[in-house]
Amino acid sequence: MPGWKWIHTPGHTEGHISLYRESDGVIMAADAISTTKQESLSSVITQKDKIKGPPAFLTTDWLEAKRSVEKIQALNPNYIIPSNGQPMKGEELREHLEWLVQHFDTVAKPEQDRFVDRS
Repeated sequence: MPGWKWIHTPGHTEGHISLYRESDGVIMAADAISTTKQESLSSVITQKDKIKGPPAFLTTDWLEAKRSVEKIQALNPNYIIPSNGQPMKGEELREHLEWLVQHFDTVAKPEQDRFVDRS
């Protein structure tokens, strides 16, 4: 895929990648970020834009997941396509990414995994 590059975004799984196209700032983040909380039936049904970290189920390394969100934010993307939820774009996306990075430990992680550094 000309113009696309893969970016290692582990956390949800060890070998997880996202695909990024620098020319227009599009990132296919897959399960590195979601815009719906997969653990919440109402969130899945309504599909309201609210950025989250990776799906809590099967996320194997929360510290790496946080680093991957920070890596995605550093790219300053214009458009994000998650595996779970609706795409987001523009300034709204950048504001949500900044908020997620600042609040990752209390927003993305399941309660039983909060504040546990497994490195």
